[in-house]
Amino acid sequence: QTRGGAGSLRSSSLLSGAGTTSAFAYGIGALQFAVFGTVAPLAGPLAASVCGAAASCLCSVPQEVLKQRLVTGIYPSFGEAVRRIWTAQGPSGFYAGWLPTVSRNVPFVAATFTAFAALEARALRASGEERLRPSESVAIGMSSAVLAATLTQPIDVVKTRLMTQAASALPPYAGVRDCALTMLRTEGGPAAFYAGLPQRILYAGPLWALQFGLNVRLSQALLERHRAAAERAAAAERAAVERVGRLRGGSYARLLQKPAGGWRGGRRLAACSALPRPDDFASVASWEEAYAAPGQDAPADWLAEYDE
Repeated sequence: QTRGGAGSLRSSSLLSGAGTTSAFAYGIGALQFAVFGTVAPLAGPLAASVCGAAASCLCSVPQEVLKQRLVTGIYPSFGEAVRRIWTAQGPSGFYAGWLPTVSRNVPFVAATFTAFAALEARALRASGEERLRPSESVAIGMSSAVLAATLTQPIDVVKTRLMTQAASALPPYAGVRDCALTMLRTEGGPAAFYAGLPQRILYAGPLWALQFGLNVRLSQALLERHRAAAERAAAAERAAVERVGRLRGGSYARLLQKPAGGWRGGRRLAACSALPRPDDFASVASWEEAYAAPGQDAPADWLAEYDE
């Protein structure tokens, strides 16, 4: 994808800074999936994926700048790249080419997540299941990423050329528009915009397959853990109510009677912790009858809280 005159790349160049730049993936993934999971229930998968992709660019643009310049040999090491970019341009240097990067990431992630949601819904309708199996998530994730990569490849090529043009002896591009027009007129024509597509599919497909597969697996595990904890808490609450009911001879209304010494102190707290809920009675009417037993003068704010 690099511009003519950038020189040939050695195989060792492909691993230059791989460990350090890959660390950015933690921030990218965390922002992407956290924002998507928060926004999706409110605005749907398309809007959520756009918001997630835009937020993740806070980490992905500096990652792209450092990675591309290390691979093309502009800087010899990660530390040297950070030092020289910061000295020459300050924080803005890490966001060079941010417009084409955002223009690529947002539609790519939006297309990937939206395609995944559509294929997931179709697979669930066909199987009648509530959740995808991990193998299905992997297959659908890979298909979604391949489709999105093909659609956004021209933007990716423009982004790469703008970020790595310092390695070329040719006059620099004036911007995104000049880069695209120069490529179209003198640097290969329309075919130049799809340079490196097979290689991009080769890594994007498995990458997103793993991301979706692991996300589904871990999400299911966390949901099961929360569900089990909620069931244990509900069982403990029911046992406490039944135990108090037996101790009080089954008279729940007596729990609401005002103690002789008032509602302050441990007796009120003990009563609060043992108050029954509507679903512990045979009907809502019987629960209301227990709370409205004659002679009750418990504080209104306390009763209102438990009524909610």
